[in-house]
Amino acid sequence: MVQWEYQVIRLNVEPPVTEAAQAQATAPPAAKPGFSETYLREEFPRYYDNPPPQAQPQSEDPGAQLQTFLNGHGQQGWELVGFQHAAPHVFIVFKRPAGGSDSAQAALAAQQEQLRLTLDLANRALAIIEKQAG
Repeated sequence: MVQWEYQVIRLNVEPPVTEAAQAQATAPPAAKPGFSETYLREEFPRYYDNPPPQAQPQSEDPGAQLQTFLNGHGQQGWELVGFQHAAPHVFIVFKRPAGGSDSAQAALAAQQEQLRLTLDLANRALAIIEKQAG
C-alpha cells in the first residue's frame, strides 16, 4: 500500500479592484501584473534561499509564473491534486509517495513497469486472437 505525503500551499487571491476603488486607495496600484516579490518571498522562503537556475527571466504573466511553479514541484516528484477554494484563500494541493522525490521516482518506475507488463500481456492476447481468427 502506497503511503502519501501532501503539500498544501496557500495563495491569497483578491478580487479585481475597480478603477474607482483604485482612485480612492491610499497606496498606488501595482506597476505590473502578478504576485509582488514581497509576497512571493514571504510565501516561498525556501525558493528564495536556494532559487532554481533560470534560463530565461521570469515572466510577468501570472499564468506563466504559475506554470513555472507547478513544473518545479513536478520535478521534485509532487503531483498536483487540485486547487481548493476556501474564501478568501485558494489552496494548491500536491501529493507524492512518502519518502520524497526518490520515492516518487521509484513509484513512477514501478508504475511504468506495470504498464509495460500489461501492454505486453495485451499484445500476446491479441496475437493469440489473430492467430485463431486467421
